[in-house]
Amino acid sequence: LDILGRDLSYAIRMLARRPALALATILTLALGIGANTAIFSVVNGVLLAPLPYPAADRIVTIQEDQADDDPGTTGYYSFDALRSRQQSFASVAALGGWSAVLRADGQETERVNGVRVTWEYFRTLGVTPALGRDFETGDDHPDHRRIVLLSDGLWRRRFNADPGVIGKPISINTVTYTVVGVMPRSLNELVSSRLMPGSEIWTPLGYLTSLPQSCRSCRHIQVIARLRDGVTKEQAEADATRVYQSLAQEFPKDYVSPTALLTPIRDRFLGPARPVLMLLWAAVGLLLLMACANIANLLLIRASEREEEVAIRRALGVSPSRLLRQFLTESMGLAIAGGAIATLAAIWGTRLLVANGPDEIPRLQEVAISGRVLLYAIASSVITGVIFGMAPARMLISRAGGREAVAVLTHATRVTVGPAAWRHRAVLVGVNVVLSTVLLVASGLLVRSFVSLLKVDPGFDPGGVLSMEVELSGREYDDTAKIAAFYDRLATSLSSLPGVTAVGASTNLPLTGSIDQWGFTIEGRQLANPEEAPDADRYGVEAGYFAPMKIPLVRGRLFTPADGPGAPPVIV
Repeated sequence: LDILGRDLSYAIRMLARRPALALATILTLALGIGANTAIFSVVNGVLLAPLPYPAADRIVTIQEDQADDDPGTTGYYSFDALRSRQQSFASVAALGGWSAVLRADGQETERVNGVRVTWEYFRTLGVTPALGRDFETGDDHPDHRRIVLLSDGLWRRRFNADPGVIGKPISINTVTYTVVGVMPRSLNELVSSRLMPGSEIWTPLGYLTSLPQSCRSCRHIQVIARLRDGVTKEQAEADATRVYQSLAQEFPKDYVSPTALLTPIRDRFLGPARPVLMLLWAAVGLLLLMACANIANLLLIRASEREEEVAIRRALGVSPSRLLRQFLTESMGLAIAGGAIATLAAIWGTRLLVANGPDEIPRLQEVAISGRVLLYAIASSVITGVIFGMAPARMLISRAGGREAVAVLTHATRVTVGPAAWRHRAVLVGVNVVLSTVLLVASGLLVRSFVSLLKVDPGFDPGGVLSMEVELSGREYDDTAKIAAFYDRLATSLSSLPGVTAVGASTNLPLTGSIDQWGFTIEGRQLANPEEAPDADRYGVEAGYFAPMKIPLVRGRLFTPADGPGAPPVIV
């Protein structure tokens, strides 16, 4: 400790003689380490942090995979068969989207995104409510499903964290539900939030196989399961495929060579974000290496001014290892100072990323500067200090022990920078050029791809188009005619607003991820199995939809008000 104190004191004095050099080094390091730490905080929070479920690696999603189609959702009838016939899962659960309009309770009407789940859902995840109870078997029935579980955030925002809300009735979509539980505050429910973004409330699915929406070809629900102990994903996938294929044998006109695709929830929901985050991490890693190379070059130039000092110390008997420790102490001092500033910059940068990052990155709101991130910042500082400090230290020590040292001490001749120093500098410059080229080429390719993407014609013109989402509920909108009449009135009212040139309505919007696929057959080309028919993305629109979207008509005609109820069905 005494030697370390003296080394630090000497290092501070030496750095104080060249404040511009010290400041440039510290700020360069702060940039490199700060960017690395900020991106690592995102990588850690999104990819490395444990999922909020016990034994999360045993939880998988199950997708129905039909021939000539992408893996996706399944029908309730298929799910019910899978649940009863499988032999590989400790539990299986299903879920679907739900829009809940909360009314009264002394506050303004509010619409929240919700999820309808089978009663085993939270048991499959291994999560229990913080207040109240979980769903039970009897709740998952059309006559008994008017109960809800609230997220902690909704409970605090809407009900002021009142524990007395348990057992109380609330109005949802003009129907009375009873609150039976509140989920834990620490739960950031990954499955619900990724499949149904923004979900804050859960209710039982309440399906029966006898209901119309439970048909085998009505594939609109997601399935998750927890593997039994000792069962591998491959074994469970084969077991689920066996069930699907048995259904295809029983109902050959409802399936097309179905198989099951099992994906661990970490891979399903976090996997798409991994390449993007790894690319960013690699880019800032190259940036840090460039910073180290630049600083090493600066210190090599500075080292040429210290040859006499090092030669005198070597002549006085100071060992090379002792000199190496001194130089590394100086570089470590710079690295720690840069790391301290970098940590502050990383805290600010992380908050900026969380506030402005895309919603497509899962768990982004959970990202924070944790103990692991601070350790990463410290380790980065130490490693970079060693990296950029080794080159000038080794060059000085090697020159201080040979003929160059004698020349320096006797002042017999002026010693210029030797071949070793030039080799070090050449290597560092080469490394800088290579890394800079890699970053510039990668950045250029990304920019070019982005520009090309913006130039793709989507078939409509989004300029000046605003959208809003309307959810109708209650008995006054219990049939198609009433719903159509509402949208006709809404379109007429909106058309009268100043600045509005055209108004349209659609069940879906393009490029938003909202998909309603519908199979179709052409007259005279009927198939023996209707499920083999190709699918098309379906948009249910009113007649004025094409005008605000500026979708051009290539041939034929667009819809008119005459194509309303009672008219022959038409499509564009």
